[in-house]
Amino acid sequence: MPLKRFDNWPALQASFIEQRRSIPIIWGQNDCVLFSLDQVAAITGLDAAADIRGKYNSAMGAARRMKALYGSPDLSVAATKFAARWGGIEIPTAVCGRGDLVLHRSPEGPALGVCVGRQFVSPGENGLVWLPMKLALRGWRV
Repeated sequence: MPLKRFDNWPALQASFIEQRRSIPIIWGQNDCVLFSLDQVAAITGLDAAADIRGKYNSAMGAARRMKALYGSPDLSVAATKFAARWGGIEIPTAVCGRGDLVLHRSPEGPALGVCVGRQFVSPGENGLVWLPMKLALRGWRV
C-alpha cells in the first residue's frame, strides 16, 4: 500500500522543491536519492533515507552504501528494494503523478527524481534540473 500523504501535500511538495531549486548535487546531502527521499519525507512524514543519510560523501561512498544495504551498487536494483521497504509500489511511468519517484538516466548513470506532473526534477550541478516525463525509465507510487 502506498504511503499516506499529508492532506496539504501539494503545497508541501511545492515548498520543498522551491527550497531546493538552486542547491546543487552534494553527495550525502542533496544527491538524487536523498533529494527524492527527502521529498517523500516532506509529503508523508516518513524518513525513508534514515539508513543512508550521513553515511557517505561521494559517488563511490553512495555505491558502497547501496551495495551494503541492498546487495547491489546499481541504483536501478537498489531503488526497487528500498521502495519495497516503505511501500513504494512500482508503476508504469505513464501513470506517475506528482510526488511519485522516477528512475532516469543522467550523464553519470541511473538517477532518481521526483514527478511534478509532466516533468520530473532531480539535482544537477547548478541546482534542480527539470526533465520531461518521457525520459523516466521506471516509477514508484508514493
